[in-house]
Amino acid sequence: LLQMRLSSPAPFQHALPRIIGDDSIYSGFNSQLAERAKAIEEKMGETSALSVNKISSAFYAFLKLNFDMKSAAFISTLIRKHGIVAVPGTGFGREGYIRIVFLEDKARLLAALDTIISEAEASL
Repeated sequence: LLQMRLSSPAPFQHALPRIIGDDSIYSGFNSQLAERAKAIEEKMGETSALSVNKISSAFYAFLKLNFDMKSAAFISTLIRKHGIVAVPGTGFGREGYIRIVFLEDKARLLAALDTIISEAEASL
């Protein structure tokens, strides 16, 4: 237990591969997350309106808004106009950022990122 972050399901997630005798349950999932993280980093490299630090060991990313707008206002626009939900960085003590989760399939993620980028670029 000392070698992992502790959250309510963490001990069971850690034990599951040992119980079923197969850790491939995570290897495929982890490679998909790494692929999606790389796609986000590449997409953010295509615009000056948003940026992101290297994503590692997570299923979420904090996108920095490189324009003058509160993160909650930007999120509100994404929800109202496009039905895209993200979380304002203020919930994590990071105004000027939005938090996105990339558990969705890659094609849908890329489509959402294109919309987020378009909306951000319109705000420059």
